[in-house]
Amino acid sequence: MPVNDSNAERPIFTIRLGGSSDLKVLAQVEIDANWSLITAGASVSTSPSATPRHLMEQAISEKLVFIAVDELDQPLGFLAGLERDGGLYIGEIDVWREWQGKGIGSALIRHALHIGRERGLWGAMLSTDRYAPFNMPFYEKLGFFEISVTEAPTALSAVIHDELDRGHNPARRVAMIHRFSVEG
Repeated sequence: MPVNDSNAERPIFTIRLGGSSDLKVLAQVEIDANWSLITAGASVSTSPSATPRHLMEQAISEKLVFIAVDELDQPLGFLAGLERDGGLYIGEIDVWREWQGKGIGSALIRHALHIGRERGLWGAMLSTDRYAPFNMPFYEKLGFFEISVTEAPTALSAVIHDELDRGHNPARRVAMIHRFSVEG
């Protein structure tokens, strides 16, 4: 899916499906992007790491890894999701720091939501940081809203509980969902 923004400063990129051959560079993108979380105080670690390979491979097998690439097929960012509880769980979205703020993350989310609608899912869900300006406010602009952990789908509730078990600050973590409209 080509994406061309009318703003000349924004990159022209394409979104394509990810495959196993992309895993190494996607881990690099994720580690680079995680420095933004560390700087914002949204990470429990001061040493960024990547999503475990088996989870990325699962997302690839479900055809839910989308990569924004430039004209040379170099990844600028990616989104990895899984189908859970009849919805799309967005487990990871990362953009190289030098490309952040240029519409790549928004385009990846919109693309994933489009695919979720095409698959007949009820909506999308994710967990994020409440205070980092590029997290909760970013998702709210894209139609996500906060939901209590007790009202969240089982899979999302389990993710939040796992994050808290790993030391995340409960005051900062938030469950969010985006319900697809009946019209699509």
